[in-house]
Amino acid sequence: MIPMALLTFLAIYLVYLRRVPRTVGETGRSKKECVRLLLRSLWSLLLAIAVIIVFSLPTWAVVTVVAAVNALVEKFSVQEVRDAVVKGFDLKSLLGITMTYVFKDLLILGGVIDVLPTYFEHLPIPAFLVLVILYAFGTLVAGSSAAAAAFIPLAYTMIPDGGAFLLALLMNVSFASSQLSPTHICTAIISDYFGVTFFATVKKLLPLFLLTVLIACGYYMLLTAVF
Repeated sequence: MIPMALLTFLAIYLVYLRRVPRTVGETGRSKKECVRLLLRSLWSLLLAIAVIIVFSLPTWAVVTVVAAVNALVEKFSVQEVRDAVVKGFDLKSLLGITMTYVFKDLLILGGVIDVLPTYFEHLPIPAFLVLVILYAFGTLVAGSSAAAAAFIPLAYTMIPDGGAFLLALLMNVSFASSQLSPTHICTAIISDYFGVTFFATVKKLLPLFLLTVLIACGYYMLLTAVF
């Protein structure tokens, strides 16, 4: 997975980040100071992730405690905390998140995931490409968790000796597809934050989605050919 992750970062850089102007205005801070501030702003996120993984605690509980600790460490004022809470519980964002989950559950309950294999299993393409299409569509309509539950067992039935290579391929396809899925909360939040439509965001992300899937397929073919 590490080579694929590095290739994904490279793709993001080549498609978008290299176009960002290197100088957007003087900050009055050295690069060392900027790095220090970045690390300082990340500690709460890294702590929350570590606690969730190590102790298997509920996300909401861990985030609540870490946020409270962060507020104390950073010495936020009462007004700053109040403003953050009000902004965090924005009604429009909460409604968008709720409807996204409702949409996902309706698709699952409607059996969309269950019927997807019947549409793609007879395509005249290699089995791993059938799985790529299934996993991409499954993630798009129902989210990565539902796609994993539905298609991972199917994948190893179709390709019994797929091993870690097949799993890496499907996980990369799932990651790429999640960025375009209406069931992926981050995409909806980003669209709302920047005041653009969901489809405008998808249009921007589509080249990266295609590039990531192509790289993942090529990487899988290389691994299976060599090993």
